[in-house]
Amino acid sequence: MKSLKNLRKVIRELNAPIDIDGEKFERGFEFKIKKEGDSVLLYDCNERYHADYAYESFCLMRQAAAEFGFDPPKEYDDDIYNKLNEALKKDLGNDAFIEWEDHVRMCICEG
Repeated sequence: MKSLKNLRKVIRELNAPIDIDGEKFERGFEFKIKKEGDSVLLYDCNERYHADYAYESFCLMRQAAAEFGFDPPKEYDDDIYNKLNEALKKDLGNDAFIEWEDHVRMCICEG
């Protein structure tokens, strides 16, 4: 497996706290890359990010919108998966992609 410089950078960003108006908030992610046999896996050790993360977040936002009276999101998009996949493509080329191996672990595939 080639260097995953861009993917590792995105992982560091996702694992780092968010700064909002000078106040730091933990995201709760602890992404790791692990070689297991012939596979290279990517996963959140805390299991906070998983295959249904984006959909569950979307549902929570719709509930909050209904409760507090703001416009609900119309659709959901998995920004985290998109960032990880985009970084992987920069590292390994457009044929590379991330595929869910199970509910928590993703497998890095080279076209």
